[in-house]
Amino acid sequence: IYSINEETGVEKRISATTIPTAQKASFSQDGRYVMIEAGYGSGKEFIVGEINIESSSLTNTKLSEPITSFKGTTDDRFLYSIQTNTSVIGKVFNPSELTNETLFTLPFREATIEWGSATTDSHYVYPKTTRLLESFLYRVKNGSITRMPVDGYGMSAVGNDNLILYSKQENDSYQTYNLDICS
Repeated sequence: IYSINEETGVEKRISATTIPTAQKASFSQDGRYVMIEAGYGSGKEFIVGEINIESSSLTNTKLSEPITSFKGTTDDRFLYSIQTNTSVIGKVFNPSELTNETLFTLPFREATIEWGSATTDSHYVYPKTTRLLESFLYRVKNGSITRMPVDGYGMSAVGNDNLILYSKQENDSYQTYNLDICS
């Protein structure tokens, strides 16, 4: 792991630990923890590392769940989802205590999750996008799942507590809309 000064381009090594076949990483807001996806297919591993700047090392903890998506948060935790035989479960992992808790359970297996910035933010969920099936948007907040007034073929969306930006297929082209949910 390196830090790069964007103005000067100078690189500084933060950790000398190598994670072979690392594909994706997300950091906690304070930069003390990193979650890494490594490997391919059924051999994928998900590792949470604590960064020790003084020794340039990474203390790793492997998560043994079948993770499908993840994101570091502004409250120094990691949001992630796992897929079961009948559902998708959204969880939060606290790296300082090595604990997790369930945030929500979806009644379908193939989901795209647009995580909020913090555990308590709105998270948006919809079935995997395809132009051949109509999709619906759901907001998850404080453990409650609410269907939003957004749907369409090939639909995808992102949002926060105030606004949703979404696209969907209409008349053989994609159209993009925004929905103000504050008013």
